[in-house]
Amino acid sequence: MQCCHRVQQAAGLSVAPGCQRNGEVVRSLHCREESLAQGMTTMKFILGIGAALLVTLGMGWVTLRATQTARVSEDGRELFKTYCAICHGSTGHGDGPLAASLRQPPADLTQFTVRNGGTFPAVKLHRIIDGRDIVAHGDPAMPVWGNAFRTSPEHTDEDAVRARTDAIVKFLKTIQTRRGK
Repeated sequence: MQCCHRVQQAAGLSVAPGCQRNGEVVRSLHCREESLAQGMTTMKFILGIGAALLVTLGMGWVTLRATQTARVSEDGRELFKTYCAICHGSTGHGDGPLAASLRQPPADLTQFTVRNGGTFPAVKLHRIIDGRDIVAHGDPAMPVWGNAFRTSPEHTDEDAVRARTDAIVKFLKTIQTRRGK
């Protein structure tokens, strides 16, 4: 950073005699104070940018979490393929790759509405999938997905667990067999 006297000299202006030594411009106390003031202004500017950056990052994190929750809630088919299809099959008929190795065959998930008199039992299915607040969760071979979702590294809060479970339930509603089929 140049002092004011060097700038003056470069512009062809005269420099005060007290700021020269043997014809050379030297940094006087005035120059040091000016330099310090410029440094403080720069420091304030940098701190201001840093604070703005922190606020922006904080808002970005909130937006990212909201986007993740929205993405999870819209991705029931992918969640089903990831967590359920291994036993229940890709179409939900209970014919997944592990079905033959289980003591009790997995349920046909396409029949909930038919078995429930034409009404899709969303609340009941949510509780069964979550499995944390009911005694009879289904076959003991079926994981308690609420615990699994709660301990997964990317979704540890209850809102994310609920969003995942809701997404799977919504997907299950789309694969229900209609009466007469």
